[in-house]
Amino acid sequence: MENHKFYKKTEINKESDICEENENSIRFISKSKEYFEFSNFYERNFVLNDVEYKTIEHYFQSQKFINNDTEYAHSIINAKTPSSAKALGRKNSTKLRDDWNSARMDIMYEGLKAKFTQNKDLKELLLSTENRIIIEDNKRDNFWGIGKNEKGQNNLGVLLMKLRDEFKN
Repeated sequence: MENHKFYKKTEINKESDICEENENSIRFISKSKEYFEFSNFYERNFVLNDVEYKTIEHYFQSQKFINNDTEYAHSIINAKTPSSAKALGRKNSTKLRDDWNSARMDIMYEGLKAKFTQNKDLKELLLSTENRIIIEDNKRDNFWGIGKNEKGQNNLGVLLMKLRDEFKN
């Protein structure tokens, strides 16, 4: 298997400009596979800014509208499933918050930090990955996952590795 470049230099990998997948890499995406707990669709409650969220997906999608349409944002928070929350986050005609593109990485990181800090078993699972590369094996998402050609940015994996590194210290 050919090595693929999954993410650019981060605080985790200061020595080189990229990290490459290897036989110890962790890929996650579906409920039927190991490490599904890292997925935004994994149902584990957490509280952030005095609001309880069922999943990271509920939190993330609601944050797109929290400044412009709080009622709609709350309908996303109360969606029955992560898939419903995602669908609502994608179909609204309300304008996204003005800073969405620049803020979405920080928003995702804050949600992940809350989820893994408030759920000790998830934190332990993340720490158990040691220094392995974590890859969101999403072929349909070039930003958060690895994309169709496995050359995506894997930003969800990068944020999980960053969080893991912070937990170690």
